[in-house]
Parts: sequence; structure tokens; C-alpha cells
Amino acid sequence: MVMKQTSAQVALSEEFLVALGKLPLNVQPRVRDCMRHLYQNPTHPSLNYEAIHSASDPCMRSIRINEGYRAIVAHPDGTGTYVLLWVDKHDAAYDWASRHVLNVDDLHGLTLAPITRSQSPLPAEIPPAPTPTIKGGVLEHLNDAQLLQVGVTKAFLPVLRACATDDDLLEVLQGLRQEIAEAVMCLALGQPLAVAVEEVQQEPEPPTSEVQPVSHPLEVALQRPENRRRFVVLTSQHELEQALEYPLERWRLFLHPSQQDIVQRHFDGPALVSGGAGTGKTVVGLHRAYYLATHVFTAPSDRILLTTFTTNLAENLSTLMDSLCGSDQATRKRIDVIHVHSLAARLRRSVGEQFGILEDQLARTLMTQAVQRLDTLKLPVSFYLSEWTEVVQEREALTQDEYLQVDRAGRGKALNPQQRLAIWPVLEAYGQAVKAAKREEWPDVMRRVRHLLSTGQLQLPAHYRTAIIDEAQDMGTPEIRLVLSLTGIGPDGLLLLGDTRQQIYARGAFVRLLSIPIGRRHHRLRLNYRTTEQIRSSAAQLVTTATALNGDALTADDLSLLSGPAPTVKLFPSLIAEQEGMVAALKEVLSVIASEEVAVVARTNALVNQYQHILATAGIPHTRLEAKVTRGPGVQLATMHRVKGLEFRAVFIVGCSSDVLPQPYIGDGDEMGRLEHLEREQRLLYVSMTRARELLWMSGAGSLSPIMAAQ
Repeated sequence: MVMKQTSAQVALSEEFLVALGKLPLNVQPRVRDCMRHLYQNPTHPSLNYEAIHSASDPCMRSIRINEGYRAIVAHPDGTGTYVLLWVDKHDAAYDWASRHVLNVDDLHGLTLAPITRSQSPLPAEIPPAPTPTIKGGVLEHLNDAQLLQVGVTKAFLPVLRACATDDDLLEVLQGLRQEIAEAVMCLALGQPLAVAVEEVQQEPEPPTSEVQPVSHPLEVALQRPENRRRFVVLTSQHELEQALEYPLERWRLFLHPSQQDIVQRHFDGPALVSGGAGTGKTVVGLHRAYYLATHVFTAPSDRILLTTFTTNLAENLSTLMDSLCGSDQATRKRIDVIHVHSLAARLRRSVGEQFGILEDQLARTLMTQAVQRLDTLKLPVSFYLSEWTEVVQEREALTQDEYLQVDRAGRGKALNPQQRLAIWPVLEAYGQAVKAAKREEWPDVMRRVRHLLSTGQLQLPAHYRTAIIDEAQDMGTPEIRLVLSLTGIGPDGLLLLGDTRQQIYARGAFVRLLSIPIGRRHHRLRLNYRTTEQIRSSAAQLVTTATALNGDALTADDLSLLSGPAPTVKLFPSLIAEQEGMVAALKEVLSVIASEEVAVVARTNALVNQYQHILATAGIPHTRLEAKVTRGPGVQLATMHRVKGLEFRAVFIVGCSSDVLPQPYIGDGDEMGRLEHLEREQRLLYVSMTRARELLWMSGAGSLSPIMAAQ
């Protein structure tokens, strides 16, 4: 039955959704029922409002969920405004209400502020004793005016000035309101002052001579844009149901101002967004696609392309875009979310052409045969395979003349003209053997589609106006050439979202190879909104240096304001002991976290098979994530590659043993290839670790992987 809302204004705080997501599963449905009643009729008798005599804020009331649980709502007398703030067990909810106030002021906007914070060295609201400034402190490069402008009080300045390390700063920021803490962090990380100030200050509305009805400050504050990152006013049943169904996926309702700036910015050419895992690149890409479809490229024939390199991630993105668009199906149909190879195959087959993709094993066999017949330099098969993939195909050196002249920068081993002349016959013979086998590689497919487009043999039914590429670091030059042939690089025409620290395929050099002019349109996200600082910093030890796709250095200065337990690393004497230890730890976690928010991750499919049997034997419901399976009931079970792009409250990474991680290098004597393989294995573990939001548990048997030496 479709609900009809009264004239009341019902809103949710982000904190309420966090609390809802952590409730026992048998309580959550009752909370949802109460929310529906509140939205439909805030005076519904079943809500059973009660005054909270111990509350610090006179606007706070409690709503009965059931005999043991209460929700806290702000409802100023004489208004039709109801803001859900928190939900918990009866006594815990009342205690929360006694320790928080809902503040409305011009500087900080609308904030839920604690009266005291036991974890803070000094409460934010109490003037601290004078503290001497430490020369060389982490905020030494900022003046007092900058800190005051983002909301820091004069009394709190000495505490910030005393922070000598990033850890000191993170601890002190726990005593500030979230908005101010994040603004200080942005300044500390070197983001422009204007960006940070915009997050806590907005220009006042211009004066008007018209007589306006007097509204309660809370009602006014809920309508201000800067407050929508923590509070959302429900304007439809669809928004309510989204909040009810996805309480932990708050990105649908809340967008950080630094992300919003990128989403709505006009770019006069190709743009790049860099950032570590958890900084919100994918969220930016999804919202950017929707914004461009609804505000910039709005013609019925306009199409927005959102693509990525892996099939699994494309499936996940499509599901998320479905959720973001909701009932706006007209817009959703104009946003094409598709794996880049699937796009090429669809276009190719639209003109009636069929093709078969070369299998990896056949490729090695054909190259081995070519090497045995024609190699005169005693180079290994692995070298020739890499040379074919990374030079011939990646850089389109398809003839002998092109190969002799091509720039091989990044290949490590320099070759003189005579060596190139000796190598080319092997590569040429391999290419001919692939054609004789009636097979193609994906770069061949990309080139063929581009040819069909350029010659007019392929006519697109709609116009791709822009492309947004997620996990762009895994894209190859052939794929990017195809995308550019569809969209070009005009204004708002290309947005790359990438993090080379998460590069798990031998790709990502296309910006340099194709001379894509990023220039000043490189934006970096540094604040991690997903992972605790303990997990983030532990994973960051695996990948200490990196460069962005455009060559800019990426310094290791990402930080998270979230805090939690340090990752657990367990070494067991045997595989059986590891399996038993994991099951025991998993059961303990499942007593407090919903199984769908827990993942068990392994390096190989063989290990995933083993743990699938172990979970079944232990009676633990689970779903194995595969190509077309994005989520399912129970614990989520997947390979390291499969969980890329996903996130969970708790992650168990099993099989972190020296005989499993890194996987053996299949090359033969190619030292550069061996080092690149090891680096990709390190990045793969980094990706897996950063899937965890709150809890990370890692284990191995016998001896731990050498990659984990820093853990």
C-alpha cells in the first residue's frame, strides 16, 4: 500500500542510520515499521512519545520501538518537524539523549554535538589550559585565522598547536565536532582553504523585503545545503524505503561537500580524481553520472557512459546506479553502466560480426612455438608475451617499422635497433598464429570497433556525451582509445577515477601514452570515509609510494577520522588449526554483526572452495560471490580479485601463508616481470584489507607471507 505523508517534515540524521544498521536483525523490522508510521502520520498512537527528563536538549523525545528499544527524535514544540537522531536499547538510548544536543548556529550549521567525550583529551566546549606551541607541529604551516575560520575556538587553538604528529592530531580531533574536525584535517592535508571553509560555512541568503512566516531554526536549518551531508529530509516514500533497506549504505543520501564539488563542477577538458581506498571515488563517479544526466546532458538521445575494466565491478556499479536512480527510470535508461569489453562486444556484434577471444593457455602455446622457431636472442617466452601485450598491442606497434620506432619507456630492458629487428619475427609469427587459430585478443576487438565507427559501418543509436571510468588504473590504452572514439575529450567529456595503489593488472599507462591533457584538472581525495585509521594505516604499509595516472606523486598522507580496533593477524601451526581458528572468530563476530556485512576472502579459487566447504560444515550460511553474484544471504565468500569495489563491516582474509601469497610467478627468467608480479600481489592484498570498514582479521598457517612482514 502506498503511504500518504502528512504536511509534517520528517528527517533522518546519519547517526540514526549508523545506529539502525548495528541493531540486532530481529529488532530492525520493528524500527522500520515505526519509521513508516512516523512518515505517514507523526501523531500515530503507536509511536508513544515520551519526554526525556534527563535529556540535554528539550526538543528530544523518545519513540517506543518495542518493550526494550527506543528511538530518539527531535521535535520542537509547535512545529511539524521530526528528526530521527538515534536508536538503541531503552537505557542506552536515554543515556545517549542525556549526552547530546542538536545545535543550530550560523557557523557550524546543524550538528549533533556531544556534551562530553571521554576519549577526548579536553572537551571541545570547555576552555583548555594554555598549552605551549610545539615548533614543527603538524599544523605549523597554518595560521590562527585559518583555523578560526573553519570553526575552531580560540580556547582550543593551543591544543591543536601542541600536536606534534598525525596521531596526536587524530586524537585531539575526536574532541571537535565532526564538521570542524574534517575541515581542520583538510587544511592539515593541504587542501585549499576555500574547500574546507565551504564545508562549514555558506554565504547568507540575500535579504528580501517580503514578509516571511517565522519558522523554527531547526526547520530552516534542515533546508540549508551544507547540512545535507549529515541530515536528509525525506521527500518521498522512495527515499524512506531506500533508507530502510540500506541503512549502512548512506552514500545514497549523504554526499560530502568535497565530493559534491567534483560531482557538480564544470570541467573544460579531461579530469582525474585520485585517492586511496575508501576516499569515495566510486561514489563521486556514480553521483557525477546522475548529475550530468539530469543537469547537463539532458536530451533524450544523450547517453552517459560509466565503465570499468572488470566484469564484476561493472555488475556492482550497475546495481548501485539502479539504487541511486530509484524510480527515475527515464534517467537510468540514459546511463549506460557496462564493462568496457562487454561494450566493445555489443558494438561489434551489432553489425553482425562474431569473434572468439584467445585463451591464455593457447596464447602461451602459440608464443612458445614462435620462440622455439625464431628466437635468436635466447629471451624467455614470458618476455615475448609481455612485449606483445605491453608494446605491440598497448602502443599499437603493429608493423616492423612501428615496432622499431615505438617508445618502450617503462619496459625496463632497453633494446637497440638490432635487437628489435631480431625480436620482431617472433612477434609477427605469433600474431599470424593467432589469426590462423581464428582467435582475437581484446585490443584487436577494440581496434576493429574503432575502424567500424570511423568508416561509418557502425552507427550508434544514441550519442555518448561523456565517459566516467572507475578504477581507471586497470584500463589499457586500447580500451581508452575506444572510449575516446565514442566521447572525445571535450568539456565534461571524460572523468577518470583511479588509484594506482589498487592497480592489480599490468595496465594504467594510457594517460602518458595518449597524452591526455589532465593539467590542473587533477583532484585528490585524501579523507577516508569508510575504513578506520587503524585498518587504513596498516594496509598503507604495503604500498608506501605511488604516482597518479598523470604522473603526479601521491604522498602517503591519506587519513581517516574513524577509529576502531587494530587488525588481528594470526599465525597457526597448521591449515586445520587456521580453519578452526577462523570459524571460532567468525562465529564471535556474527553474534554482533549481520552475516551479510561480513566477508571471508582468499587469494585463490581453490582456497575459496575449501572455505565454502568449511562454512557449510560449521553451519554458517554464506553466499559465494562470482561473476553475476554481487551480494547474497549469509557471509560473503570471495577471492581477492572479486571483492574489489566492495566493502564490509568485517573482513576475514585467510590463507595469508608464504606458500599462497604471493602466488608463484609463471614467467621464466624475466626479473622485471617477477618484480612487477610481486608488486601486484602486494597491491592485491592492499585492496583486500581496505574492504573492511571496522574489523579486519588475517590468518596464515606455517609461516606468514613475506608480503605481511610489516603487519
